Amino acid sequence: MLKRTAHMAVTLGLTAATVAATGTVAAAEHGDNSVVRTDKGAVRGTTTGPVRAFRGIPYAAAPTGDRRWTPPAPAAGCSGVRDATRRLRRQPGLALGAVLTDADQARRTVDTGRTLARGVRTYTYEFADHETPWYADAATYPKPSFPMGATHTFELPYLFELTEFDPLTEPQQALSDTMIRIWSNFARTGKAPWKPTTTASPNAQSLASGPDGVHPVDFAKDHQYDFWKSLD
Repeated sequence: MLKRTAHMAVTLGLTAATVAATGTVAAAEHGDNSVVRTDKGAVRGTTTGPVRAFRGIPYAAAPTGDRRWTPPAPAAGCSGVRDATRRLRRQPGLALGAVLTDADQARRTVDTGRTLARGVRTYTYEFADHETPWYADAATYPKPSFPMGATHTFELPYLFELTEFDPLTEPQQALSDTMIRIWSNFARTGKAPWKPTTTASPNAQSLASGPDGVHPVDFAKDHQYDFWKSLD
C-alpha cells in the first residue's frame, strides 16, 4: 500500500514587522531616514513614501539550548547597522506550517506505516516539490506572497491532466512521468522502487523535481517524530 504525505503551508497573511524591537527608537544621527537607533543598536529599513518598514527584527533571544521552555529573554544587541530591509527566509507562516505538518500529518504517517507494515507490504513516500503549480484562475484564487510548498492536493496535477492548475514546468513534467511510472508499476506488481516500510523505519522516498529530487529520506528524523511522539 502506498501512502502519501505532503508539506503543509498555512495560508496566513503574516506581514513583516514595521516597528523596531524595543520602545526606544530615534532617528540616526547621520540623517538617513531609513536608519533608526534603538537601545539594541542601529537598524536599517526601507522607506516608501511616508511609510518606513523594518523587517526581520528579533524581538527576543532565540528559544534554543538552555532557553527552551523558559520565559522570553531580551534580544542581543548588534554592532554596526542591522539590515532589516528583507523578509526573513524562515517566515512565521512557514514555521507554523512545519509545526502543523510534523505534529500531525508526519507523526500519523509514521504511526500508520508501522501499523500497516505488521501485516502487509507498505511503502512510504513524501511529495516534496516546493514550487508546485498554482491555480490557473488566479483572479479567484490569488497566489499568496509567501511560498506554499507542497500543499495538500497539489500533487494532483502531476498525476492527472487538470486544467484547474497552471501547466507543469519541464522539471515538474519529468517528476510527473516518474510518479506515474511508479504508481503504474505498483498497481501491476505491488512493489515500489525503494525499501518497504518496517516497524522500525518508514524507509521513505522523497519525490521532488530536479536532478536529485527523488531520493531516500530519514522521514522520522526530518519531521521530529520522536519529539512529537513524546508529547502523547
